[in-house]
Amino acid sequence: MPESAIARPRHAPLALLALTLGLAPPIVTAAPADDVKALFERGESRQAFELGRKTPEALGQPLFDYYYGMAAIDAGRVGDGVLALERYLLNNPGSVSARLELGRGYFLMGDHPRAREMFEEVRKLSPPPEAERRIEGFLAAIREKESGYKVRASGFVELGAGHDSNVNGGISQESIDIPLFGPVLVDASGRETADRFWSIAAGGQLNVPVAPGVAVFGGIGLEHRAHREAEFFDQRSVGGAAGVAVKRGENQFRTSVSANALDVDGERYRSVKAGTIEWSRNLGARTGFGLFAQAADVAYKGDNRVRDARLYAGGALWRHSIDGPGQPFISAVLTAGHERNDQDRDDLARNLVGVRLGAGFTMSSKWNAALAAGWQESRYQDTDVFFGTRRKDRSLSFEASLGYLLTPSLGMRLELAYADNSSNIEL
Repeated sequence: MPESAIARPRHAPLALLALTLGLAPPIVTAAPADDVKALFERGESRQAFELGRKTPEALGQPLFDYYYGMAAIDAGRVGDGVLALERYLLNNPGSVSARLELGRGYFLMGDHPRAREMFEEVRKLSPPPEAERRIEGFLAAIREKESGYKVRASGFVELGAGHDSNVNGGISQESIDIPLFGPVLVDASGRETADRFWSIAAGGQLNVPVAPGVAVFGGIGLEHRAHREAEFFDQRSVGGAAGVAVKRGENQFRTSVSANALDVDGERYRSVKAGTIEWSRNLGARTGFGLFAQAADVAYKGDNRVRDARLYAGGALWRHSIDGPGQPFISAVLTAGHERNDQDRDDLARNLVGVRLGAGFTMSSKWNAALAAGWQESRYQDTDVFFGTRRKDRSLSFEASLGYLLTPSLGMRLELAYADNSSNIEL
């Protein structure tokens, strides 16, 4: 047997092994896209991004680009994530989730025009309610950031109609007992009067940045309420305010002056001039806290001038939003103050304290609801001459509203308000 014939079988397995290694594809346990997807869906975005970086040959595969892009944005590598999602959208232009995440990427990069454009495109695709809420949150944040370097103007017009069970805030009984005079009949204008009404309100605001983090602002508002029968209780209110706002990190400071005039039945009833100082701070992504102080001059007309006063008040406010369906929020405002009578009438001077609680949530991209409750107590400083006792008032209020957004700038709202005012002096 020739030597070559003996050698051939010995080298054949080596040749077969070489052929196998050269032509067969490598054996892998899972595709890179599947691994990145699994890590991302477990909330391990950083690990998903790091794994994706080790498999650059997978870039361009739609499934890989989708999950790698979102993981990169979550991991803080926004530029890598934006590029991956842009590639994905070239093949899947109708993906709502990819467009939303790409808009988030643009927002985090500070490219607000492109972010707004992307969010508006997603809106046109009728996204789910949760996506709609996220979009509105981003757009609101963009408006807030742009207000720091762009002049911003806004305005509103509101029409309303309803029924008031006590138009004049009158008492329910026809007569009261005054110690010095005995039973006294109360005029009809001082007794509880029910009527239907219509109202109109309009206003505008202007915010003008003057330096980094500093802006001047101003606004004006008008409200008119007319009654069907009790025309002598028609009211018109006109007011305006102007001030300066300063933002430094998480802190914001505002100081303002304001004025308001209230007319009843076409005649001036009361005027208020006030100065306010406010401080607020974000205590995290979802919680805010603030303090405020105010001094006001309250002036009445005609026989009510004896009630002219200086009001000094202050308080604290707190608001917290909850991460979950509907993005619910809760809020609380605590106030305390002293009203000093200008005519040295201590029986008309008072100390007051109050609290107001609120809550609300968004039921869908169109519907929202809110609730509020308030309590206030006033204690006067001297004895009332006619009733022989120091006056003490208490006020309880409850409000509920349901709103529906017809368009981004037009909505409807149904409101119900209840107030219970009581005093140790009947009048």
